Amino acid sequence: RSESVRRIFGEEIDRNYIVVEVGFYSKNRASFDVRHADFALRNRPSRKLVKPVDPEVIVSSLSSPLNSLVEKTLPQVSTSQAVAGYLFFPVTEASASFELDYTGYGAWLTLPLRPE
Repeated sequence: RSESVRRIFGEEIDRNYIVVEVGFYSKNRASFDVRHADFALRNRPSRKLVKPVDPEVIVSSLSSPLNSLVEKTLPQVSTSQAVAGYLFFPVTEASASFELDYTGYGAWLTLPLRPE
């Protein structure tokens, strides 16, 4: 877990979620859709996939409200501009080795994640 996640979102988020910052841009300035459903976090040892949690659901479950969480979440938009934000994956099993899967636009991309 990273110190920056605790600093930005607090201990409760750091303890219960794996937070991944994601950014997109269009090389040819064509419009593209950004959807949370196109992402999954894979636990490397078990191969178990976890989908990101809606930020509104997270905020409603916190012991103290954190409205900035919604503002910092990767927006779900159709755009031709660069866009970035955070995705929140629930911690379901312990591991130090994760991969981020992206399956948008008929592509499948897997990125190994390294903890900060």
